[in-house]
Amino acid sequence: MGVLVVVDRPSAAWRGCARAAPGVSPVLDQPRAFGRAPPRRKVGTTTTAGAAIMLSPAAEQIIATDEVPVSIVGKCLRLEGFDMQLRALTTYLSVVKHGSMTAAAKECGLTPGAVSLQMKLVEEHFGEAWLDRSTRGIRVTERGREAAAAIAETILRLEALRRRQDRVTAGRVTLGAIATVQQSTLPRALRALRDLFPNLQVYVIPGIAADLVRKVKAGELDCAIAVAPNAGTQRTLEWRTLFRQPFVAVAPPDSSGRRVEDLLQAFEWIRYDRNSIGGRVAARYVAGLAVEPRCRIEMDSSDSILAMVAAGLGVSVIPAPHEHQLASHPARVIPLGPRAPVRIIGVAVRRNRMHERPLRAVVETFAGIDWPFPERG
Repeated sequence: MGVLVVVDRPSAAWRGCARAAPGVSPVLDQPRAFGRAPPRRKVGTTTTAGAAIMLSPAAEQIIATDEVPVSIVGKCLRLEGFDMQLRALTTYLSVVKHGSMTAAAKECGLTPGAVSLQMKLVEEHFGEAWLDRSTRGIRVTERGREAAAAIAETILRLEALRRRQDRVTAGRVTLGAIATVQQSTLPRALRALRDLFPNLQVYVIPGIAADLVRKVKAGELDCAIAVAPNAGTQRTLEWRTLFRQPFVAVAPPDSSGRRVEDLLQAFEWIRYDRNSIGGRVAARYVAGLAVEPRCRIEMDSSDSILAMVAAGLGVSVIPAPHEHQLASHPARVIPLGPRAPVRIIGVAVRRNRMHERPLRAVVETFAGIDWPFPERG
């Protein structure tokens, strides 16, 4: 007897079995039978995508000893006495709802052939026909309707248990936060988190975006609200966009003119820290203007820059300030138009920790908050 497994890298499984036990050949069976199809790959001479691979008993021993260098999603179905995977039962409910394997395949993100195979294996396991295929279309048998009711009730109860997170989600989360959110929406976000998950403790650590992102990647922080870096640096992180913050020009309250070039010729440029992500965005914008700005002051805080501008010491290009910032440091705000640079503020978590309940609670709660700028990501 063999074991049917689903792998997310079929080619690696093929090579791993061949390397660990020469002569033991996995037999490819029904590509895309289970799960949503990842990018297509070549395995031997057969094109697969999210392949279901049948392993001999000897190959099963290799899997059991973890000698195959591949992420095994799960031993989905045993050919005899198998444990039914919840996904196959959910697919069955979709078939019952639509009365069509093609429609169920679209809803579940599978191919019609994959749905057909799942239904065949489900029926073989229970030893009775749940679907009558003898007529045009699909008719659910009496036993099939009875099974569908039982499956639906079970899935609803399991989902209810999963959603009872406020009772089971507990622990301590270290959250990094940039200054942009600390005095604006973060208090409201933390209040919502406390209301939903009263047993969850959050320790907030301030910092600049680049440092916070580095600490999350290094495991020094559990998660962070920060400026999303370039795509190439996000391989180990999962990002959830919270809002998009446009850049604006700020000028002394008694200044005149609305062209940034004119303001930079009339005043010194107060530079936003070039080591920060936002500072580099602002510098690229200024560099694209037909002007050579004079600069003697560089600061790493938009609050501090706004105070300098309000005092008449210069002009700057910074992320759009909040109302409470302008109330403390009144300055003229000049929009940069439709081509204004934008920075994306999001919450970052290591990809391999997104399954942890406390972190998932933080991410999902923060994603549901109404953040300050209308241009949402």
